[in-house]
Amino acid sequence: MPKDKTTELLNAEPFEVKEFLIYEKDRAKAVVLVFLMAILLAAASAYLYLQGMWYFAVLFFLALVLFLRHILVTFKIPFPKRGWHKFLLYAQLFFTWLIFWIVFLNPPFAVVSGPQIGTPQYELSGGAWQDAGTGSGAYLIPYNASLHIRVPVSFVSGITSYSVTEMFKSTGYPNSTLAPHLYAGYLYFNITNSPIIGEPVYLTVSVASGSLSTTDTLELQLSSS
Repeated sequence: MPKDKTTELLNAEPFEVKEFLIYEKDRAKAVVLVFLMAILLAAASAYLYLQGMWYFAVLFFLALVLFLRHILVTFKIPFPKRGWHKFLLYAQLFFTWLIFWIVFLNPPFAVVSGPQIGTPQYELSGGAWQDAGTGSGAYLIPYNASLHIRVPVSFVSGITSYSVTEMFKSTGYPNSTLAPHLYAGYLYFNITNSPIIGEPVYLTVSVASGSLSTTDTLELQLSSS
């Protein structure tokens, strides 16, 4: 005998509109609270990352996942009952945290990369400056040019420390720590030992701003022209 579908519909539990609205309202509260918590955690994670403690950011996220139910209950918000709704809540937490963590690590909030070091320049007679030429992987300056050198450095915030070291590979001169000074976005210094034409001089320039630093080794050579 075929099953009576009319009887099944009559025996089905009635749809409770009030209960449904309360459940959806609680879900909306949970979504808003999780969104705000994820943004706050992302900001803290970005700060920890810049301090070199990114692993704490991951641990805090895992702790938030484990205690999410208790946090919602603390704010008198019931945890979703349906498995799909639970999954959506955890997915929202993860992607909101990840996306805003990336946002907070980029301008205008922060910069992950260190200061920039540009092309070295040598001083001309009269006080003008000229970019060093390039050739065979080295920066070239004329043999009769001044050994007063400057290197442009830039960053979104102030430079806090800097150093320059020179090394002559072929003559056996030991490494020398120079005495640079920073002015108007340039690092000024003098090569202390006179190089010969074609002899490479390796300048190791280090610039830091807070915990972010950049080190670059520049090869300079005197050219015959």
